[in-house]
Amino acid sequence: MLLSVPAVWQIIAPGFFPMHDDIQVARVEQMFVALKSGQFPVRWVPDLGYGYGYPIFNFYNPLAYYFGAAFMFLGLDALEATKLMFIFPVLVSGISMFIFSKLFLSDFASGFAGLLYVYAAYHAVQIYVRGAVAEYWAYALLPLVFYAIWKRKIIFAGLTLAALIASHNLTAFMTIPFLVLLFLFRYFKISKLKNFNNDNLILILFRGMVPLMIGLGLSAFFWLPSILESPKTLVSQMVFEKFDPPSKHVVYPLQLWSGVWGYGGSSAGIDDGLSFQIGKIHLIGSLAAIAILLYCYIVKRKEIQLTIEQFNNLAIFSVVGLILSVFILLPLSRPIWDAFPVLSYIQFPWRFLTFVSLFSSLLTAWAITMVLNLIVKKEAMKNVAFIASCFLLLVSYIKFFQPQFKFPVTADELITREKLVWDYSRISYEYLPKGFIPPINAEVALRVDNKQNQLLVDSLKEQTMVRRVANIISLFTFITFIAFVVVIPFCKKNGQNLSS
Repeated sequence: MLLSVPAVWQIIAPGFFPMHDDIQVARVEQMFVALKSGQFPVRWVPDLGYGYGYPIFNFYNPLAYYFGAAFMFLGLDALEATKLMFIFPVLVSGISMFIFSKLFLSDFASGFAGLLYVYAAYHAVQIYVRGAVAEYWAYALLPLVFYAIWKRKIIFAGLTLAALIASHNLTAFMTIPFLVLLFLFRYFKISKLKNFNNDNLILILFRGMVPLMIGLGLSAFFWLPSILESPKTLVSQMVFEKFDPPSKHVVYPLQLWSGVWGYGGSSAGIDDGLSFQIGKIHLIGSLAAIAILLYCYIVKRKEIQLTIEQFNNLAIFSVVGLILSVFILLPLSRPIWDAFPVLSYIQFPWRFLTFVSLFSSLLTAWAITMVLNLIVKKEAMKNVAFIASCFLLLVSYIKFFQPQFKFPVTADELITREKLVWDYSRISYEYLPKGFIPPINAEVALRVDNKQNQLLVDSLKEQTMVRRVANIISLFTFITFIAFVVVIPFCKKNGQNLSS
């Protein structure tokens, strides 16, 4: 926790900074306004959408903004609440990776893996360049999802999946192949058991399906309307007509190693305005891990008695996951992006750097563990080596965790009516209804007097059957969850009649 603070120090310090998604303070404030008016779950905010209202949280991931708005109820202003919303997932990402790494690494090695995950170069891009709050909330939760599934913690897996979906549905969608891969690696050895039968297969499927049902059920209030009602909005038009296809935004191998650190945008070709590097420590450590794994399993399998048998499958899973996530970034993957139109919603292949960061952090810490096991006998010296590695990591990567510049500003200056109705509405308007005519300038926008626009927007404000069903599914899942986790165990413990 202490060593993660430098990663967020520029957020803690006075002032604020520009970012690609420069609307975060407004979203927190609008979430607070909606909650204060009694709306829950929040789908509609009153002042965005050029002043006509905007169903942003019916389509855009709400979890981070619920968290931020909660602090406004405690008396903080919108800027202070937004900063806490920024800081929290960064610190949690290290803790979650520590928990996941503890499945097969020591305390000190897991701490180093956690810091590798916090200080991954792409994490800095998410925070200080793109301002992709929803994505790095999902980034913080990913290791917990993998941990829960590996440990067969069905309830915890369901809860973390629900949080992941509500944090960033695109990351949740991108996680599917890795979850399938993790599930296969977790239960691969079961097929070799002599007593493997249909009962075992049913148990395996149960352990896989129940977390999925809990996760989808609890988050249905968000993802179900988001999918089924998006055709009413401009989203598809923007994705397929105004944005480049994802295959134009693949990452070239040289960009994974280095590149100019910039604060611009993504473009076709190699001259992007922002960096897609993995990080030299992460990349070298991952290559070393792959080499060690090949050496142990192919060359010296019979000679070396591995004391880490319990994580052999996890190490292999991390290697396969890393290779898969790097492949989908590269130009070689263009046929896949072009063949499946649904992948256009991901927009940028480099979003998979989230998974590259995760697997490379695990493998780098594992590689150092293996090397230290061979050359150092005393456990205390191994711990000292990991502590030294942590400070080397900070010195090497802290330069990335800086904004382009900062400026003094107050919350009131960031959420003026003109900014809400004009400046921020121009940044995010993809969830306005089809046929909406955007105003041509701020003066026109502030009048909010287009009756046809108002009718179109009001049509998205109305409660729909899809939203009712989605709310009922989430409520039913929540009640069932409470019953099985709290009520029934309590009754059994106290000898109560369960039928009553």
